[in-house]
Amino acid sequence: MNEFDLKIIELVSVGKTNAEIADDIGYSEVNVKKRLQKLFKNFNVKNRSSLAYIWLSRKNKLID
Repeated sequence: MNEFDLKIIELVSVGKTNAEIADDIGYSEVNVKKRLQKLFKNFNVKNRSSLAYIWLSRKNKLID
């Protein structure tokens, strides 16, 4: 994962759409969608809600 992947996951976790994420990080919406598909595979999830859940769970464990 790179810094853009982490930013994408963070933005997904706060409920941003692909279009909003693309605007925020300066990528095209198509590139965001492709990156998300790779992240779904890497995290072994099928959707953005599951990705956000896993990410936030891991993030909370680091904070605790």
